[in-house]
Amino acid sequence: MNSLFLLITDWKIETPKTFGAFHLVALALTIGLAIILGIYGSKLSNDQEKCDKIAKRVTLIFGLILLTIEIYKQTLYTLDAGHYQWYAFPYQFCSVPMYACLINAFIKNQKINNAIYYFLAMFGFVSGMAVMIYPGDVFVSTLTICIHTMIWHGSLVALGVFLMTSRKLGRNIFKEVIPGTIVFTCFLVGALLLDIVMYHALFKEGAKFAGETFNMFFISPYFNCTLPILSIIYPKVPYIVFLFCYLLAFTLGVSIIWGVNYLIRGKK
Repeated sequence: MNSLFLLITDWKIETPKTFGAFHLVALALTIGLAIILGIYGSKLSNDQEKCDKIAKRVTLIFGLILLTIEIYKQTLYTLDAGHYQWYAFPYQFCSVPMYACLINAFIKNQKINNAIYYFLAMFGFVSGMAVMIYPGDVFVSTLTICIHTMIWHGSLVALGVFLMTSRKLGRNIFKEVIPGTIVFTCFLVGALLLDIVMYHALFKEGAKFAGETFNMFFISPYFNCTLPILSIIYPKVPYIVFLFCYLLAFTLGVSIIWGVNYLIRGKK
């Protein structure tokens, strides 16, 4: 059965190149979907009650899509290696929007719903757009994983645009960026707890999976951060200062997205 699964889905190809045909087609499809959802979101924005209902449905649909393709990815990686690939555990910055979408479906408090929407509109959009613009080494020689990557990050971009337009992002930085940042911080704390607990349970010297990397959000106290700029800061400052810089960097990044929306709205 395992061999059949790999035979059917593990299609080897020449690794796609950044700005090659595969990348450009995926980028074009993402832009097209983002435009459609952006127009739809803009039309919904004047009917708040309807907007809230549709936003919950749309985020749930995206969450289920992401969950489905992530189950496939985890299955393929595990069967291909013969054991679970801990480095690929789905709790990175670009992974958590899936959880946000699914959790949102069960929350009845509109303030929390809105905070999740702002998180997805800004933080989710940034994580998706970063990869869609410059995939770098996320492309591999397995076609289905490349498709997974483009669907995943393209979905975050399209969903972000929908939520930007439907929630009229860009009206109040304190009521939009701060709630979104709080949601991000919660996921960040979750990543730190996972990094600490899992290291001591499985990955420290003498443990079962010693030597394997488990570095969620790339903030583990036990493994180097590999993110641009932050990787330079990591070894030069106390760990708590690094965490503050990490949070500040992402908050400033999404503030730019908020600012663009503010300018588009013409200060309305």
